[in-house]
Amino acid sequence: MPNNQLHTHFRQSLFDGCCEYDEAVKRVKELGGSAIAITDHGVLTGVFPFVQACVNGDVKPIVGVEAYVQEDDALSFKIHQVLYAKDKVGFVRGISKAVTKSNKRIDSKGAPRMNKQILRECFGPGSVAHGHVVTTTACMQGICNSIILSNQKIDEKIERTTVKRDKYLYP
Repeated sequence: MPNNQLHTHFRQSLFDGCCEYDEAVKRVKELGGSAIAITDHGVLTGVFPFVQACVNGDVKPIVGVEAYVQEDDALSFKIHQVLYAKDKVGFVRGISKAVTKSNKRIDSKGAPRMNKQILRECFGPGSVAHGHVVTTTACMQGICNSIILSNQKIDEKIERTTVKRDKYLYP
């Protein structure tokens, strides 16, 4: 089975990128893979050198981004959402547009944030890029895992509150 890398942060990625394009492409080829994706956090600044490295290394480039999704409410938590362009329309008219809009909504740590409005406008029914982008649940901070972990945190708070209550009621 080919070893295609679908979640890669390169040196331009915000906060955690370290891979060099040529080295990553070479490693994918060594492992028998035929494709690699760029999913830098919140930026698209490395897309063109990445694609060039893939073309030079005879590996299929998959262009994407790992977006931070958070509403304006300070109480809402930030989730990660990976978006992959299926084609040029998905990249130019969808992902590029969404990343540009999210970079106008920077949080206190310097991270660009998408929200539901941006996601609907760029990828929802009736948008030019609708059907031209694929999304996944991302990493441990993706939507599915965030829900599971937030439920776990709520359960832990309930348990701590129950213990405190029992100490108060039954000293």
